[in-house]
Amino acid sequence: CYSFTYGSCQFLVLNSCLFMEERMEEPGYEQTMGKVNQWIAGELGKDLSSWKVVVMHHPLYPVTEDDEIYQRIRGSWESLFIQGGVDLLLCGHQHVYMRTEPIHGITAVMADSGEKKSYYIDEAEAPADYAAAFQAGIPNYVKVEVSAAHMALTAYSREGEKIDAYQWKK
Repeated sequence: CYSFTYGSCQFLVLNSCLFMEERMEEPGYEQTMGKVNQWIAGELGKDLSSWKVVVMHHPLYPVTEDDEIYQRIRGSWESLFIQGGVDLLLCGHQHVYMRTEPIHGITAVMADSGEKKSYYIDEAEAPADYAAAFQAGIPNYVKVEVSAAHMALTAYSREGEKIDAYQWKK
């Protein structure tokens, strides 16, 4: 886990693999997580950047709840992200593109930059209560542009076709 500030944006890069069962069985796990959670709260609390972005592998809000890891991540980190004013969460893992509606102020974007075929291939799989955009089966990438008062996200297919766009203003 580490953080940095670039321009008007604070980034926290977190190891969501800490919530995998094999990691949770390691000696001293609870103490490690206590330190990580304290660090996250401290980093988000001390930085006065206009925008706060979290980057991690696993989604906070997945396409489907097929693994307990998502509940563990939300149980430990969601409230820290909300209290810390996180605006955008970037993740992967399920090999689809999905952008959520803002949930407690956090917009989550899951991108599919790899060639691994996802088993989430039907748009009907997208959670209707929070998925604002969903695309499966097409490798993609996301471009984020930030200024002090504005953030814009555009998602593109590997071939450069725009598949989604979203904007925030402060």
